[in-house]
Amino acid sequence: MSISWHYPLKSVKVKPRTTQRCINRYITRLGITIRIDNDRDQMPDLVEHFDWALNEPCFQYEECELLLPFSAAGKAIFGVEYAKEGLDPAEYCPAALAYGFSWLTKTYDLGDLPPNACGKIGENGGLR
Repeated sequence: MSISWHYPLKSVKVKPRTTQRCINRYITRLGITIRIDNDRDQMPDLVEHFDWALNEPCFQYEECELLLPFSAAGKAIFGVEYAKEGLDPAEYCPAALAYGFSWLTKTYDLGDLPPNACGKIGENGGLR
């Protein structure tokens, strides 16, 4: 079986953000949500084109403020902090909750069950 192609293929230069916006509009029309993943520097420019954000690990690198445009727009922000021995959620959960983030702590092998999620911090620093 052979396939004939009747249109010449042309190289078209398109800015990455233009392509991203066009694809996002199409996918959103299909009822699928779109996430931006670990692209903190572009978030202020792209917040209107994405439904939610996924980030890892902004608290470790002190870059969480770059995610705030999503919170300001009422969009969900999910994230993970990684640690060899499991970071104590009391170290970052108060800030994550204040920012409106949904955050986890995971070990590098991702084998910790259940994951440590931010929630209400108890008097002893543990989750309730």
